[in-house]
Amino acid sequence: MERQAIVNEEEDTPLRIAQREQFERVENMMKEAKSDVELWNILETEVLSAVRRMDLDASRSSSGKGQEAQQLVDGQAMEGDQPFSEFQVIGPNYPSFLLIAMRQLRVDFPGSTLGLALLPAIKSLGRGSFALGASTELYNELLAMTWLTYSDFQGLDDLLQEMENGGIDFDTNTLDILDSIKKNALDVRSGRLGEGASAVLDMDRFQRGLRRLQRWRDAIRLRMEAEAIRQAKEYEVQL
Repeated sequence: MERQAIVNEEEDTPLRIAQREQFERVENMMKEAKSDVELWNILETEVLSAVRRMDLDASRSSSGKGQEAQQLVDGQAMEGDQPFSEFQVIGPNYPSFLLIAMRQLRVDFPGSTLGLALLPAIKSLGRGSFALGASTELYNELLAMTWLTYSDFQGLDDLLQEMENGGIDFDTNTLDILDSIKKNALDVRSGRLGEGASAVLDMDRFQRGLRRLQRWRDAIRLRMEAEAIRQAKEYEVQL
């Protein structure tokens, strides 16, 4: 998802060129950030503040920015109008910017907790912001960060339930992350990572959390298997 810019020169339009130029400029700024706070400030200035100005939850009957924002969310914005709007430029880049920031916070600044503030920031900008910016990849990053930062089973359960309620698909990476978390938790419980850590996971709430994690893992695996079978049958019908 990180690189959505269209590189086929024959299909380039002024709008697509503007989208690609914005993507490359903001991506480079984020990659050059020397701290988590600097990275967050870039995200706020270049991305979140722009979405805030758009007022994506404005009603369809509103004129000006609100109406244009609603058109973007509905996928109805047209390239033909010149000059094209800020909405049309940043819309396709928005989920990629969020994912880049989240991954960079997790990998380059592992002690930072700012990544866990990203989803609330997206939600604070309204349902349109969430619909436009939330993705399976972003939630997978949040799952990994929640465990690595806090070893928080309840936080994992909440995120998985949000994915379920919000219609955000699980994928093989989701399953791999849950498997890795389960393995890490079992290593801790067995004492392989130290007696102190093992004592923590012997607490009842952690045992309950591990069972909930296993239920999610089993449900996701069964759902993915059923979807694979469904797609295989559809393919057979088309032959």
